[in-house]
Amino acid sequence: MYMSHVLYDKSADTHLIGDSVRLFDKADGVNRLGDQSRAALRSALAEATPPGEADYQLFRNTLNTKDVASKFLSLYRLLGHLADPGQDRQGKIDAMIKKHEPGVAEEPSPKTGGMETVYTKLRNEHMHRSGIPLAQVRDEMGRHLPGLQAIVQKAIKNS
Repeated sequence: MYMSHVLYDKSADTHLIGDSVRLFDKADGVNRLGDQSRAALRSALAEATPPGEADYQLFRNTLNTKDVASKFLSLYRLLGHLADPGQDRQGKIDAMIKKHEPGVAEEPSPKTGGMETVYTKLRNEHMHRSGIPLAQVRDEMGRHLPGLQAIVQKAIKNS
């Protein structure tokens, strides 16, 4: 593309001031898809409801929540929906947590004695265990929120 601009000094016929700029634009393809990749992409784009699609809106709404405890509990509930639809069994939820975050911290439950992940422990402390100050539970939820968010995101992608 070529652009130019010229200014004339009309008070004298001998003055001419000119300016020009040359611009070029080029784009290259970064990824080249083979036949299998194109077929897989075509198939994925043709799906009426891709995997996890129904959960993305709830996930986005949850992330827009400003209150730490509300966000944490909403993410945990969404994870329960993905891990154990309609049942909300902690064992199934913890199994999904461990699948997406191997080595997650676990502690014995004061109620059952069985092991529970840090995320389940915090959910239970907020909902049932009144002996722990709520401010302390909320602070710990805030520290573990990024990990729970990553787990839920992976669970939605793999649903």
